[in-house]
Amino acid sequence: MSTTPWQKLLVVIMGLLPLLPGIGARVDVYGGGASFPSSLYEQWIQSFLKEHGSDVQISYISSSSSVGLAQLQAGSLAFSGSDIPPVTNDTSVTYFPAVAGAIALAYQIPQLSEPLNLSRQNIADIFSGKLTTWSDPALQVLNPTLANALPSATTPKITLVVRQPGSGTTANFVKALHSFDPSFPGPISSSVNWHNITNGTQVFVANTNEAVGMLVASIPYAISYMDLNEIYKANKTGANSIGVANIINRNGTIVTATWQSMQAAMSSNVNSSSTSDTIDTPYPQAYPITVYTNYVLRNNAIGSDILTARWTLRYLYWTLTRGSDIAIQNNFAPLTPEMVKRGTDILEFLTQNDQIMFGQTYCDFPIGSSAGCKHGHCFLDLPFQDPAAQCICDPGFINYQKGDCSEAADGYRLAKNDAFGIICISLMAVGLLIVCAVWCLTFLARHRPQIRAIAPNCCWVLLMGCLLGNIGILPYAGMPTDASCKIRLFFPPVAFGAAFGMMMMKLWRIYLIFGYQRKTRISIARNSVLIGSTLGIVVAELILTGLLVALAPPSVVVSIENATTGAIYQECGVAPEKKGLYTGLLVLLYCFNALLLFLCLFLAYATRKAYNRFGESKTIGFSIYIVTILMIFAVPAAYILPMQTDTERGTQRLLTCLIMFIISTGISLILFLPRLREVWKVRANSDSQGSRTSGAQVGGHRFRSVRRKSNPEHVSSFHVHAVHPTVCEVGLRQDRFGAQWQSATLCALCELDLLLFLESVRSSKVLVSFKLSEIIVDVLTTESAAASGSFSTSSNSATRLSLKMKADQTASHIVEFPSKEKMRPFLALVAQTLKPRYSKATASMVESSAT
Repeated sequence: MSTTPWQKLLVVIMGLLPLLPGIGARVDVYGGGASFPSSLYEQWIQSFLKEHGSDVQISYISSSSSVGLAQLQAGSLAFSGSDIPPVTNDTSVTYFPAVAGAIALAYQIPQLSEPLNLSRQNIADIFSGKLTTWSDPALQVLNPTLANALPSATTPKITLVVRQPGSGTTANFVKALHSFDPSFPGPISSSVNWHNITNGTQVFVANTNEAVGMLVASIPYAISYMDLNEIYKANKTGANSIGVANIINRNGTIVTATWQSMQAAMSSNVNSSSTSDTIDTPYPQAYPITVYTNYVLRNNAIGSDILTARWTLRYLYWTLTRGSDIAIQNNFAPLTPEMVKRGTDILEFLTQNDQIMFGQTYCDFPIGSSAGCKHGHCFLDLPFQDPAAQCICDPGFINYQKGDCSEAADGYRLAKNDAFGIICISLMAVGLLIVCAVWCLTFLARHRPQIRAIAPNCCWVLLMGCLLGNIGILPYAGMPTDASCKIRLFFPPVAFGAAFGMMMMKLWRIYLIFGYQRKTRISIARNSVLIGSTLGIVVAELILTGLLVALAPPSVVVSIENATTGAIYQECGVAPEKKGLYTGLLVLLYCFNALLLFLCLFLAYATRKAYNRFGESKTIGFSIYIVTILMIFAVPAAYILPMQTDTERGTQRLLTCLIMFIISTGISLILFLPRLREVWKVRANSDSQGSRTSGAQVGGHRFRSVRRKSNPEHVSSFHVHAVHPTVCEVGLRQDRFGAQWQSATLCALCELDLLLFLESVRSSKVLVSFKLSEIIVDVLTTESAAASGSFSTSSNSATRLSLKMKADQTASHIVEFPSKEKMRPFLALVAQTLKPRYSKATASMVESSAT
């Protein structure tokens, strides 16, 4: 049959899969050898793989002890099973007991209802050919019911079933026969020629214990030696039942093969791992053919690579320390504690290509021991772990200076050698320093016109948000704890609500002032309303975050970074059953803040025409646009970054901290730095001009500061509203030919650095507006007015002012007050609060009004 190109391509791809990193990667551990313990080894492997089979596959191929040793030395196996200890002078391998088992006498006497009892001599005589029939008196004296079980017509002969040469079971059984009868013919060997020593008794040869059981079950009046568990397995599957003979031990006790009688044999010499010390022991209740079966490994070359070596040692260690119950269930005897200690000591001493395999991490030692995890556990509860394996701490404990979970999690700590955490802490320190410096400078200049124009009390709330935003970096920079996992949720939304809530409220007031919404009153935009509304937003943030923490509390979640090495990482997360609720509440919190940002964007766009008149509107709008762009691009990036390695997780953490730093610090710099520069620039100019007296120099003249309430009769016509506007009814016209006069309400908002001319005191329509700090004021004399054609010489020119912007002096307006008494306190108030630029005539008039 021909193959298509697609089939050829599939074959190539399948062949390349094992070569690709992380694809098709699996550690395969191969063992093989003695068939005596193979049934137990199969059960051990199945149980071990149920716990650890995701990364390793273990196989044991049953053959014989000699075959297994040959394959081990050839490098085909990572470990072998052998009932025969290797020669003592072979330094290339090491061995130790794996488990103890009984070589049982299996027989097939169809009509015998009671167990067959055999003496030690009976057994030696049967396998040496001295006892050839079941009717021999030496057998019947120990078995009164045996004669009735035999046919009367003929005397059935004994048939032997033995193992093929090379069997460790045979070697141990022959060793027992020589102990039972020192005159037993032939050498103690695994390669016995039974035909030569059985005196003509019929002999069948089988290659494994399982095959022995099948032959005994199918041949009447047969007897053999085999693994006890294989007899029970054969009885479960075979049609004919195989009997297990009781043996009279050296102490004269009839003993049944059980794990207790096998351990009694091992107890005769607890410090010996030799089968010679468990066979035919005089210890009471000891089964006389108890033998050790051994693990054999290569020295310094356990596996083909380090991972195979680690998993081989872990599996063997597991069978020694945790395989007792399975051994008993499979009719084997667990090793005594002394023998277990001997085996684990040998395993711990082994190396792989001169690399030490044990003791390189706390996870190699039992939990609670002096060298192990004190208050925690490891991902892999087995020794021989990679040096990168870490203890997973119980709640209340962390790994900081040590890695054994012995340190209480009683404070904030940076992870050891955490460069990302150090960078985040540095960012926070710089951010706090900048925000605190801005706060202090703003507080010191709070009475300056440039700062009073942006409502300092509102600024404190905004700066508090910037401060909290920088402090919010702290939980992200340190080691995660249950407390920090909860705290880190509060800072960003609260900081965002305080900063952007206040910016939104300030934009809303600017929107009202500049008449973008009709039929509104300035009284509802007082500072207290702005602060109260912002605090309401902060409270809403706290409530939403509190619900999130209360209903789906985050905590430290341990995840596996590398299952091969056992390396872990800890991060904040929620229990699986709470993930849905947590996600829903988090989305709600995000939506609330997205709505807040959208409203800020809307108001920033709606007040764009006020940029030239009111500088704070421009800086707030610019801040909101910058933050929006940052949130659109940076926040999704922080979520989609891979988090498979420490570097990737650190990068994600650093990006989160960087976003918080840029927003919190950037807002404070954008909003306050230009005004602070202006404040200190004005102060420096004032100092250089020598203006250090109680008066102020304006236009070459000196006039004293005027307090608002120093002359009540002069300011009685001015009305102070909730945002402290100073108002007066005036006439207004443009300073150009043909311009018409119209009535207007002058409204000076000193705190906002604004001078507005409203259509009326109850109207929100703004006719024209000026920035107080940027205007030039001239008192119009009769001569100047006549020269410009602004009004007739008969008019009261001393009640008129010319207002124009410093940036555009061609466009000016004429303002006419009802009287000099109405104009003078206005000039004095403006001079005392904002000190704009005046002409000499204006300065002289202000000075005279003050006196």
